[in-house]
Amino acid sequence: MTDRFGDAAARWRTVFETGPHTSRHESHNDNADGEATVSSEWVTQKRSFRGISRRLAIQYLETLGADRVDDDRVEAEEWAATLSEQTVSVGPSVSLTQVDLVFEGDPEGLDALVERFARKAMRAGG
Repeated sequence: MTDRFGDAAARWRTVFETGPHTSRHESHNDNADGEATVSSEWVTQKRSFRGISRRLAIQYLETLGADRVDDDRVEAEEWAATLSEQTVSVGPSVSLTQVDLVFEGDPEGLDALVERFARKAMRAGG
């Protein structure tokens, strides 16, 4: 059965209902001898948020303790985030800004960080 929202509703479900995608990797640092050493294992979560700009997302990340290191990257001691921005269509005549973030960090704190960011970035009608 097709509802009155059609493809736009399907895109919304894809972005918001599938939840975070998580992968694991190890971060490497060079020691004094120039050899790579594993310092800790970080996880990665990819999330998308609609209705906010990249500029505002960076401001939110800075309030959570990050420093801007590039136009599309912020870093903190225990985590980092890379941002990209695109315009997505919602129905035939409405388009929204979507900010895609890749969060990287310590697995013990990353879920809480992403949740805090999501609360700041949430947009609700009413």
